[in-house]
Amino acid sequence: MIIEYKTLREFLKLSKEISEANLVTAYSSGFVNVFEDTFEVQKYSLFMGGGGKRSRSALVFAANYLFGGTLTKALPYSRAVEEIHTYTLMLDDMQDGDTSRRDQPASHIKFGVDNMLMASEQLFARGMYVAYGVDDDYLRASMLCSINNLHKGQAADVESRNWPRDRLTLDALKFVFKGKTGALFQMCLCLCLLYTSPSP
Repeated sequence: MIIEYKTLREFLKLSKEISEANLVTAYSSGFVNVFEDTFEVQKYSLFMGGGGKRSRSALVFAANYLFGGTLTKALPYSRAVEEIHTYTLMLDDMQDGDTSRRDQPASHIKFGVDNMLMASEQLFARGMYVAYGVDDDYLRASMLCSINNLHKGQAADVESRNWPRDRLTLDALKFVFKGKTGALFQMCLCLCLLYTSPSP
């Protein structure tokens, strides 16, 4: 099965629909109990405000097609990158002091900081699970590099609030976005390479 489309706009629309349906299936049921709410926090955070553009899923699907993979095999990796992305958004909202996202209360506002932190860690662990068993040293190192850059970029973004003006340079901005944005895009490609095995 492949995504059939005529324009980029149509491809992005179909990618979002497929990604959304995949996430709905994955989170239709879970370990819900009366003692804690982390599963509900995960669901809320993933789907709040319509779930966003799901552009990272679209990149996974595009890379999957380029490397000769199947859509069925791409679905777990699409879900994984959305889970990791959501984890970063949850932390970003709390660290920036934002009270809303996509016109809805931010997760730490609706559920409290403690619940948000635990749920975000679960999303990150669930997203990274698909890469844990990779038997390729280069791809494993690339994934670890992406994760490292992801957190360094976020840390620099938070710390930049207290930087002197002369430290707010183009190089600093590139460092932040290489981590916060570039690392996730790199991860989309690495996740596809885990199972498509393109020719050298």
